Amino acid sequence: MTSEALYLRVPSATKQRLERLAVERELSLAKVVGETLEDGLSGTGIELRQERELRSAAELRAEAADRELRVLRERLETRELVIGPLFDRLAVEVGACPHDTCGVSVSGRDVFVEGRCGAGHGLHTMLTKPGQKATLNKGELISALATVGLVLAVFAAATKTTTTI
Repeated sequence: MTSEALYLRVPSATKQRLERLAVERELSLAKVVGETLEDGLSGTGIELRQERELRSAAELRAEAADRELRVLRERLETRELVIGPLFDRLAVEVGACPHDTCGVSVSGRDVFVEGRCGAGHGLHTMLTKPGQKATLNKGELISALATVGLVLAVFAAATKTTTTI
């Protein structure tokens, strides 16, 4: 499309309105004047153009919000899939309290989260004292540790995704 130069005088209020439109729409003053004249000649009017642009912007914001909501739901579902089995594994009995008078059953949660048995005795010796009589089911402990590591790795990978809007 070729363009021609057009020199004209307009009231200062009209020029100010055109300048505001140019700033709002991030266009040059010449582009806004040209579009406004085109709109006026074609009968659509600048208000209809602005309404279309506003509607389009609102639709884009709604689509972006929908995408963000989908991503958040997927992340939440992934976290539930990852964390649920971890809690199941932590509930598994891994041994008995090493305290001489106790012997209460101890779960992975007691060892790794609470650090105490149900009677309140510390469980740190189950993991730190070499040569102690084994009161901990080492196979279950290794399985629980492997599960924790796997869950953390999957969780980290699932939350590393970025959202593009």
